[in-house]
Amino acid sequence: MNRTVPHRPRRLAPEQLAELAAWVEAAPDQVCDGVVRWRRKDMQHRIVTAFGVALHERSLFTDFSNQGISSVFPVEDVQRIVAAVRDIRLRL
Repeated sequence: MNRTVPHRPRRLAPEQLAELAAWVEAAPDQVCDGVVRWRRKDMQHRIVTAFGVALHERSLFTDFSNQGISSVFPVEDVQRIVAAVRDIRLRL
């Protein structure tokens, strides 16, 4: 008989996850956040200061992937990265 395994409750509420998604989509504010692009450590620090919840970097990105967020880069950075990879492949 297959039973569902009980899971630990999430540390972030759905509203908090939605706010995180908005942060990722909007990109960091260099003056307010002190960074130009999100790193895992930066996002982890912002979560602690905003919500008072300490998350490990891996669990943070597990929550992101469960919400359908696959990148912490703004769209223009992703396009620039894809173009750079394409250029490198053409040189090989």
